[in-house]
Amino acid sequence: MLADLTLTNLFTIQNESAFIEKPEAGLTLDAFRISDWSTIGTEFLIKTGISITGGSFAYEVHLYDVLGSKQVLGKRYVARVEEPKLLAHTIANDLYEALTGRPGVFFTKIAMVCDKTGKKEVWTMDFDGSNPKQLTSHRSRAIAPAWSADNRKIAYSVYTKNGRNVENIDLYEMDLKTKAARLLSNRKGINSGAAYSPNGSQIALTMSFLGNPEIFTLNPNTREVTRLTKSFGVDVDPSWSPDSKQIAFISTRSGAPMVYRANVEALKSNPNAATRVTFAGSYNSATAWAPYGGKIAFSSQQNGRFDLFLINVDGSNLERLTKDEGINEDPHFSPDGNFIVFTSNRAGQKNIYMITADGQFTRRLTYGLGNCEAPKFSWSTALPL
Repeated sequence: MLADLTLTNLFTIQNESAFIEKPEAGLTLDAFRISDWSTIGTEFLIKTGISITGGSFAYEVHLYDVLGSKQVLGKRYVARVEEPKLLAHTIANDLYEALTGRPGVFFTKIAMVCDKTGKKEVWTMDFDGSNPKQLTSHRSRAIAPAWSADNRKIAYSVYTKNGRNVENIDLYEMDLKTKAARLLSNRKGINSGAAYSPNGSQIALTMSFLGNPEIFTLNPNTREVTRLTKSFGVDVDPSWSPDSKQIAFISTRSGAPMVYRANVEALKSNPNAATRVTFAGSYNSATAWAPYGGKIAFSSQQNGRFDLFLINVDGSNLERLTKDEGINEDPHFSPDGNFIVFTSNRAGQKNIYMITADGQFTRRLTYGLGNCEAPKFSWSTALPL
């Protein structure tokens, strides 16, 4: 529990040497002196109690607002003794939401592409980098995984060759319960960069079967597609706004690849109804729309090296998150908006890292999986795999 909260770098845990409360103090407000905690500068206090009966244990948790002298959360949890990690993540999620007002992220998972087997396959891992698992076995080049809004499926693309040895990039969708993969689109050319809308109704992606790479939406049930963009440039890397009404994407319509945004319905009637967001950098890529706060993350080449940036959706307030630490690409937000997972080669080969949205704390997540790239957080709490 405390390990989860510490991992976020949002909380500072009091050193035990500062405690002045007596060991025999109780858990409820009438059983301890809250001034023992305000005196040492504590803002929020977590008190816990545990009891074990047979093969299960009960864990009692109380969260107090010390300055307000009131309880914020009080809950009793019951779990099997062999499930300590499950219990710890559950409690951490509840505490996190009570403290931040946003959903806990400790059951979220990350999809990515790694080449540990010698081929690029889709893998998943837990939020903290633990429990890596290989999902696909195409023995080819899998790219650009994306979670469905209910966390039950992952879309991804694979390089294939037809009977005439012509290469194509096909779009697949894997059911995470059955591990069965179905073909969503093998239209000629590119079928890649899938991004499920938050409402789960459609997938935005780049397709080139009409010639130029443009942004389309695909209905995952009927597999029907609708063209959104039509420009002389290349349009790629779509990401959805939280309300599923807008997309951000990269386009070369003005020359160098830049970030654009547009209302999806407006694009259907006017494929050029897009607003340019960025005007800096020689090459922008990989948009990620924040779930809160109206920001877009992207990678931009500055002085010959790619780094991560944030910008308001109206193009104001450009912020740099990384600098002088290798090549940094593929940003994607956690569902609470406080973290960004990304690809970096700062340690040599490509690995997956996580950075807080303020850029103050970075943690490496992958080890021993070969080159890893294209990470994507699951939506809210992910289903066990």
